[in-house]
Formats: sequence, C-alpha cells, structure tokens
Amino acid sequence: QKRMENHSRPRLRSHKPVGAELSGGLDSSSVVCVAQRLYRDRALPDLGFETFSCVLPDLPWDESPYIQEVVRAWNLRSNALGRRSDGSWYAECARRYLDFPGYPNGHMTDLLTAVARDKGFRVMLTGVGGDNWFTGSPPDGLPDRIHRVLHRLRSQSSLQGVVAESFRIAGRLLGGTPPVRIAPVIPAEFARRTRLSDRLRRDLGGLRFRSPVHRKLWQGLTYGFFLHAREMTDRSAAGFGLEFRHPFCDRRVVEFALAVPDHQHYRDGQTKFLLRRALRGVLPEMIRQRSWKAEASYVAAEALLNQGAGQVFDALEISRLGWIDGEQVRSMFQEVSEAVGRGQKDYLPHIWYLLRAFGIEVWFRSVFAGGGLVARAPARRTPRQVANRLAPRGESENLC
Repeated sequence: QKRMENHSRPRLRSHKPVGAELSGGLDSSSVVCVAQRLYRDRALPDLGFETFSCVLPDLPWDESPYIQEVVRAWNLRSNALGRRSDGSWYAECARRYLDFPGYPNGHMTDLLTAVARDKGFRVMLTGVGGDNWFTGSPPDGLPDRIHRVLHRLRSQSSLQGVVAESFRIAGRLLGGTPPVRIAPVIPAEFARRTRLSDRLRRDLGGLRFRSPVHRKLWQGLTYGFFLHAREMTDRSAAGFGLEFRHPFCDRRVVEFALAVPDHQHYRDGQTKFLLRRALRGVLPEMIRQRSWKAEASYVAAEALLNQGAGQVFDALEISRLGWIDGEQVRSMFQEVSEAVGRGQKDYLPHIWYLLRAFGIEVWFRSVFAGGGLVARAPARRTPRQVANRLAPRGESENLC
C-alpha cells in the first residue's frame, strides 16, 4: 500500500481539481481508492476529487454495481454517463488530426472528458498499466497445476537445484522468440514490398529473463500497440485541455513488477495476486475479490453494425490501392454479422482487424477522397438488440 501511495502522490499534483476514470474494475478502482485515501490522510490538498464512469444500464453487463460500491465506500462525488453512437465522430477525428481516427471506446471516453473539462478539471487518472504489470499467468503451455507444484517444491532445500533447472528448461522451451504473424487482412505482396515482417520483429538484444512470465511483462512494456493507445488517449485529452495520468505506469512501479517473483502476480488460479493482497482494507471486498471482466467487444460490434460498415467494406479504397485484402475483410465482416445474429461470440478474433480497416478507410476518404463517407446502415440495431445477441455466457476473464 505504502509503495503505491508514494508513487501515486506525484500524479495528484495540480492547481485544478483532479478526476479519475472509474470502470468498477480492479485497476481503476485501486487508483481511485488510493487517491482518496491520500486525500483523507491530508497527504496533499483535495481541490475537488471526482470520478467519471461510463455506465450501460440498457446492457446485461453493466458495471454500475461495482462503480457504486467504490463510490459508497469512500463517499465520492461521481459522474456517470451513458454512451452515444455517432458515426460522424470517426470522420471528424480523421479530418481534424489527419491520422487514424481511433476506436469506439475512445468516443465514449471523449464524452466523459468533455464533462470533466466543463467542470474545471485538468487532470484525469486512469487504471492503465495494471493489466500489463500485475495480471500474471502460468507460462504458456505449462498447466497451472504443474506450475503451482513446482513453486511448492522450490521451498524444499534438497530439491531447489532440480526445481531451478526445471524452470530454466521451461523458460528456454516456452520463452523463445515467437514467430512474426502478419494480419490475415494484409496482402502478401504489400507485406513483402514494405518488409513488414522485419518491421514487426522485435530483437531482444540479448536480454535474459528469469521466467516466461517476466518476459511477457517486458513484452507488454515494449508492445507497439500499448504506445499507440496512449498516443490516441493523449491526443484526445489534449483537445479538451486535460492531461491523462497513469499511476500504474510510473517507472518505479514497472521496475517493481519486473523484480517480484512471478508467483506474486499469479497464484492458485488468481490473477493480480500481489495487488489484491496489498489493497486489503482499501478496496471494497466486492471489487478486491472480483474475478471476471465485462465483455466490452459489443461496443465495437455495435459501432460497425450501426454505422454502415458493410457498405464501407464493399467499396474499400485502400483495397484498390493494395494496402488491404478487401475480400478477406468482407468475409470477416460477414462472419461477424452472422455470429451476432446467432448471439455467439466467435467473431471476436475479427473485431480488431475490422476496426482498423474501417478506421484507415475513413481516414483515407476524409483526407484524400473528399471526405465522403457512406450513410448509416439502413437497419439500425438498438443497444438492447445488440446486447441480447452479444450477452456473455458466464465466462471468467482477467479483470482490467
């Protein structure tokens, strides 16, 4: 607790009120509760701390009960907003920034940021980084049960050498550099011409890791999409005159996460083991013991289905240029539409490819093709209809 408080205090410096995103998940709730504890202990002046949440009361996976539990526990001032699906947002962002417009959840964040700006806030805290540094997992291919047994054997002095060698062998077998995978929507000729494999391959530079878990932590830190997502967030926040701060991304927190043993990240099937133990008595138990994550892919599916993505994919300019495989994109979108109609989630592997293809096409049309964008889909689905088709089936996922 003390370490997290010490590293959170600099993120609370401001001459204006400080706000915080609150989803009801473990990470954002941790940041909110630690910040409020610092204010309660008068470690720094409270100029008007408030939380900002996106709630989805019309959907089965609404996280309002978890948000309200944190608000109740610390008597917080809370702002809760619903989402809005606005097809013009993508084109407006592309024209404004002359860049990739962003993702649907970015639009929801914009709504919260606008409210925070209007209320005089200039700093917004997030829970970004908690998943990256503290989730943990058993090494790929090594069953969780065997992983737990090896850790128990490690405490037996007579077997320490054997167990240590077992971990080293497992690390070598499971921690090798994974092959570069090119997205299936990228044409082979385009990938070859742009030397995409070479650009995607990451050289470890001779770095060695104690375990595959620590190697994954390092990969998360150097993963290109992590930086891309932060750039998208900062770009958006700057437009509203706000600064987003991520306490979990403090260098000292990252170094600490890389230094602790992997069984402090994941133990007995529980993710974020260290974080849960450290915040006992600070986090409400309802949050601290939470072991599932709301399935948010419905936002992406809803955005694609309600904004005429099918018509966009039928006439892809970037396919004509050879940047993307139009047939593959259309096939994926067809599978998504059919899966949504069946109320199944086997479309999930396709969502990110389709979102990126859609965003790049919107950018190209907005910047180079006169700003033309197709109309909304003629049969618009309501949030309730999308929710009923995409409702989760009770699966358990890591909390973010």
